[in-house]
Amino acid sequence: MDARGIVKDAARDPVARAAFGAAMVIGALHESEHVVQIVQRYVLGVPNGSGVLGSLADIEPVHFAYNVSYLVGLIWVATSIRPFVRADGVSALALQFALMLQVWHVFEHYLKLAQYVALGFTNGTGGFFGAGPGGLVPLVAVPVLHFAYNTAVFVPLLVVFARYARSHGRAT
Repeated sequence: MDARGIVKDAARDPVARAAFGAAMVIGALHESEHVVQIVQRYVLGVPNGSGVLGSLADIEPVHFAYNVSYLVGLIWVATSIRPFVRADGVSALALQFALMLQVWHVFEHYLKLAQYVALGFTNGTGGFFGAGPGGLVPLVAVPVLHFAYNTAVFVPLLVVFARYARSHGRAT
């Protein structure tokens, strides 16, 4: 079976569609939270701008939950479209990159959550590379760093989705 045949079969799979839908929604919401943080802090001058959900609840637990959910969504996508990814090298590289970076991102948020608890429930902890409380190697402002992480994970998912959808369109 050629790649287009694999895609045609996979596109009929409601699990693959649900996986893409879940990962895209979680990724888009998470990316939106970071856009709001950047606007709050660097355009509106709100020094502790925490995004929409972050303004309703402590930011570290919210972002930890986002990142774990997003990793689960990416794994779900990867497993549900495995035949397509095997047939499409660009999608394979993009998805592998997104998964590896998201694993790091979850680890980073695990560290940030541990710092949050250790520092008496202080929001905006530095994690590993963030310039915030408890940051181990504080190189970059936390909102900018995590906006970059999220963008670097979301864009490859968009690439995989576009390639998957385009291939499906040609296969029908």
